[in-house]
Amino acid sequence: MERALADILIEERRLGNKGNGGWKTTAYNSAAAILSAQFDIHITADNIRNRVKS
Repeated sequence: MERALADILIEERRLGNKGNGGWKTTAYNSAAAILSAQFDIHITADNIRNRVKS
């Protein structure tokens, strides 16, 4: 799942969803939606935000 998150964040960065201050809310929401669908579990943007911090 971490590899999938890394791939998603790479794509989000390419799309311009990472600024100087960090990831935009759009990136967190998109990653949560994609991972939830891909792994058939409920993941929130806060889950992604916390994982990126650690």
